[in-house]
Amino acid sequence: MFDYDAVASLFRSLCTDNGLPVPRLRPALPTDPCDYTDAQEVRINVEAARNVEPEWHARHVFGHYVCALHEWEPDGNQDWADPIADMIASLLTQAARDD
Repeated sequence: MFDYDAVASLFRSLCTDNGLPVPRLRPALPTDPCDYTDAQEVRINVEAARNVEPEWHARHVFGHYVCALHEWEPDGNQDWADPIADMIASLLTQAARDD
């Protein structure tokens, strides 16, 4: 399992590198089934993403954050929020390879 600090650091860098505000970052609450994002706070759930590389996890959470996906789909259903966040993570991964 990857640690919270690695994912949080990568997420923070994505925000600053793209000129976006860095929200309050903290580990997920015991009641969070996955990551949580809103404009003021991001809670990172490394346990729920234990089979995912930290870079991908940070990029995926960043996708949720920049698109306010958890606010649009607040009932916990990730049917379309996760695919959108994955698409953003994929674009960021490709951009990192191109640099």
